[in-house]
Amino acid sequence: MACRQSELEKFDKHEECKVELAALLADMNTKDTILQAIAKDALDVSAHETSVEPPPDVNVSDNTDTTVAVYLDGLDTKFEGFCTDYTEKEEAFNASEILHKAKVGDCEGTKTILEDKNAACDVIQGQMEHAACSYAQTKSNLCEGYQVGYEATAQDYDAASTTAITSSKCRKMEIVQIDIIDCLLATISNPTNGSVDHDVIAECPKRKWEWKWDIVPEAKPEKLTCPDDLAYTPCTPAYKKWAVDNLPPNAKGEDCTVCELPF
Repeated sequence: MACRQSELEKFDKHEECKVELAALLADMNTKDTILQAIAKDALDVSAHETSVEPPPDVNVSDNTDTTVAVYLDGLDTKFEGFCTDYTEKEEAFNASEILHKAKVGDCEGTKTILEDKNAACDVIQGQMEHAACSYAQTKSNLCEGYQVGYEATAQDYDAASTTAITSSKCRKMEIVQIDIIDCLLATISNPTNGSVDHDVIAECPKRKWEWKWDIVPEAKPEKLTCPDDLAYTPCTPAYKKWAVDNLPPNAKGEDCTVCELPF
């Protein structure tokens, strides 16, 4: 993202350079048009010398030295004006041409910088997508292993819990019976006034006996689902939304590389 942002900045700078270059080209063309117009006017005057009006008191048709000299002075003055104007406009055109050529060099430089940055960002993008894909593939494998392992372990846990509960009940019955037998033996072994007390014998099975070792298995942990971030693999909609869609249009980079998940 940071690389693409830097690329965008260089793109903007190159675009600014192109705008400035276009403005300089337009200015140079305008100055060239003006320069050509002056040159054309000078040629038109040269082709139509009679367009130079002599002073009112000079009769060109007299064909005297005075009238010719005045006429030529008029032409000379007009051509000097053309020459001065042309020289000024030519200097302006040359200056604009120099600026344009310099800006062409600047824009070639900004273009090279932009292309280099684009290539560098494409490399980083490829590295990022490779790492993202490897991460997703590893996580997918782990998730699948967890799903399979959970089912097998849950079955083993249920079986072991059932066995433990059954064994506990059996042990409880054994101990209760042993306790009843002990009670009966004690009563028979110690008769009252030489006879067995049948009421005591009848109470032996009814005697309260505390059993502290009932087995109550803990509930199994809930089965987890695969994490949602597996969707963030190259070329998936979620990945594009996260890594590409928020980039400016001019800094999207190359097309992403599809990542194949094992599960």
